[in-house]
Amino acid sequence: MMIRAINCIFLIFALIFIFQKTEKEHYYNWDAIPYSMGLHIYEGRSVDEAHYLTYYNLREEVGPRLFQDLCCSGKYRSDQFSSSENLNSMLPMYVSKPGYISLISAVKNVFNISEYQAMKYISIYAVLSLSLLFMLIIA
Repeated sequence: MMIRAINCIFLIFALIFIFQKTEKEHYYNWDAIPYSMGLHIYEGRSVDEAHYLTYYNLREEVGPRLFQDLCCSGKYRSDQFSSSENLNSMLPMYVSKPGYISLISAVKNVFNISEYQAMKYISIYAVLSLSLLFMLIIA
């Protein structure tokens, strides 16, 4: 019984730490960009509109240093940033997950947040849920 209580306390602290760290640190990896563009196309926008909104919203969401890293830190990323057609050519790998894109859209619309924040909260929820499930199975 004592071990279970210690595990529960550890779990609570771990979950709070994970949530606080991910909530405060606005870090996104490059995969968020094509998912964002896929979402805008899913919502009915043209490729050019989706490309513009993807990078516009990213610029609003992150600081200048992270934006520069995500859009222009190498030739590949610069090519995706400079051409909607280049980024559009990557979409088949990302829109092949319609459930995830639909979930991003639902979270974005229900909570009135950006698609980048929606992806972040979906990831936080997934990690916290799996951590809780793991701890319950072990205990």
